[in-house]
Formats: sequence, structure tokens, C-alpha cells
Amino acid sequence: MRNIQKHFFLLFIGMLIFVFLANIYGCDNSLPNGLPGSEDEIQAHPTGWDNPQAHGISFFENRQTCEPCHGQDLTGGTSQVSCDQCHHSSWREDCTFCHGGEYNQTGAPPKGIQVEGKGFPHNVHVIENDYHIAFCDTCHLLPDNMDSPEHIDGIYGGEISAEIKFKPYDHTIYDMVQKTCTNIYCHGNGQESLEGPLSWQTTEFNGLTCTSCHEGYTNSKSLSGAHNNHLKLSMFTCSTCHSDVILSDNTIKDKSLHINGQVDILINQGNYNKETGTCSVSCHQSELSWK
Repeated sequence: MRNIQKHFFLLFIGMLIFVFLANIYGCDNSLPNGLPGSEDEIQAHPTGWDNPQAHGISFFENRQTCEPCHGQDLTGGTSQVSCDQCHHSSWREDCTFCHGGEYNQTGAPPKGIQVEGKGFPHNVHVIENDYHIAFCDTCHLLPDNMDSPEHIDGIYGGEISAEIKFKPYDHTIYDMVQKTCTNIYCHGNGQESLEGPLSWQTTEFNGLTCTSCHEGYTNSKSLSGAHNNHLKLSMFTCSTCHSDVILSDNTIKDKSLHINGQVDILINQGNYNKETGTCSVSCHQSELSWK
């Protein structure tokens, strides 16, 4: 009886050793050249895994499956194979390493983690135009690097989802399913947001003028207070009261002050009190309400 117990005990110890070694060597991809997918590699991954289109997309879809063998920070872990062995030293901070880089260096698509990014008008929004300078953080949570919290964190409807977070003054709502924007500040008229919806997947862009958003100087629906009373007179232009934003020929002087969530007022010959909404200017003998 004791011999049988001894045999079972030894068999049990042997099984524990087998499981232990299997776990170690099952994750061991430490190779002389350090390249996943080589002929000599213990096959923890399928053939062709070294292709970025294979392991790159898999990483973004489910990073957690990489960490047990390559470490939580992907510097090697038990496999001793680090992402840094193949990729350039600053790849973690380089936005264009994973997306963008075709038309500008902002990191904006086309060229994305998945092909759906090619149909989106990112380029129109992030490049500087005659009216505004848009940045990625206008619509997105901007990470410091690849490992930043809330970056590379989700799949929505089978697709990798960007971290969409509009600036505090922008109450735009993005529909992940329909890929449309509603209540859009930056497409509004300066007084209210555009209700929408607008499709984010359209690539049409016909150019903008002042009247694209403000509808015209004599339309009271798009301009607040006493704008109409002033702009119908030839002696007044937008630059009369917004001289830090726009020039007399309606060229935007400081694009960072245009479409920025607030009204920037600098009167050439007078002052405006934002708290009371009143003007003290040379063209009037007394302080008047703008409303």
C-alpha cells in the first residue's frame, strides 16, 4: 500500500514539474536575433506574426494577451522579447508610428489602426486653414505616450474606438454607431451650435467664408445684440470691435482666438464691459447696452 502511495506521490510531483516547465517554455521566445516569427522560434505565435498588420492590430484589440509573456510594460517579461528590440527608440511617444503621417505629422488618419480611418476627413480638420487652427485635442483625449491612461483601451461594435472627448466649451455629441456629430459648436454660427447631424465619414469640403457660419452681416439670427445696426454702416467692420481677432479686410489676425469657445472683444476706440454687457466708446456720448 505504501509503495502505491509513493508511486502516486512521485507521479503527482512529476506532473507539477511538467506543468511548470510548460508554462516557462510556452512563453519563452528569447531568440538570438530577438525577432518574433523566425524559423527557430518556439511557436507561441502563428507564422507571419512579425508582420505589423498581424501583431499590431491584435495588440490594440486585446493588449492583455501580450502582457503575460512580454511584461506589463512590454519590455520583455518572461519571454525576454521586448517591443523595443524591433521598433525605434521613441516609438511609444511617436503618434505617427501607429496612425497618420501621410499628409501631416499630427498622427491623424488616413492610415489608421484599421482601414476605416481612410474615409474620415481628419486632414481637413487638423491642418491650418484661413479661419482656424484645429488640434487633435479639440475632439480627442490627447495622450502623452502609448501607455497613457484611456489610450488604446476599447473596441466598439467590433472596431477600435478613438478616445473622443471634446473641449469643455464644445458640447458636440458623437454617435459611435452612426458616426455622426450633433450639437456641433465649431460648425455653429457663433451664437448657437449646429444641431446636425453631420456625418463624420464625408470627405466633401467646399471651402469656407465668413458667411458660411455667420450667414451675412445683416442677418440678426446669426449675430448678437446690436451687430446689425453697426455693420450696415460702412464705417464699421468686424475689426472695429474684434481687433485682436480680425483685420479690416476680414482676414483672421489671430486664429487661436477664432472658434475658441469665447467672444474676444478689443475695441479700437473704447471699452466693452463683459459683466454688464455695455460699451463705452468714442462714437457714443454715454455708456450703452450692447443688447
